[in-house]
Amino acid sequence: MMDLLAALRIYGATYRSVATQLRHPRIVRAWMETMADCRAATREELEEHARTAAEWANLGYTAEEAAPLIADGLTPATVRELEQHAEAVAGGRDALAAQRIARMVDAGEIIDPDRVIRVQDPTDPTREIIAIRDDD
Repeated sequence: MMDLLAALRIYGATYRSVATQLRHPRIVRAWMETMADCRAATREELEEHARTAAEWANLGYTAEEAAPLIADGLTPATVRELEQHAEAVAGGRDALAAQRIARMVDAGEIIDPDRVIRVQDPTDPTREIIAIRDDD
């Protein structure tokens, strides 16, 4: 059985060699901890899991965000293919992003920048007062 630090060294080296984003050590460790028993894993199992985790990271997913997709049996390749299809249907990456942002604004998950009012704080010119304009 391998100690946790040795497993993390192997896992981290493989993950960072594949991942192009989400490379922070805490994110790497969170991915490694999704393995059933990382200390009992072989070097090959650690490396394979790290490569798959890095593929998820390259798509922008943390371990927590990918967990429901993984539980449903999706792979990074499947998600990549679905994303490409969604982009093609929407008319490109920018159009798909605009649609997603519009849905989040409509759902109240994010605020439409056109509704934001920014005023310089009269008591401290280095700060702003931010308010949200009503829909009226």
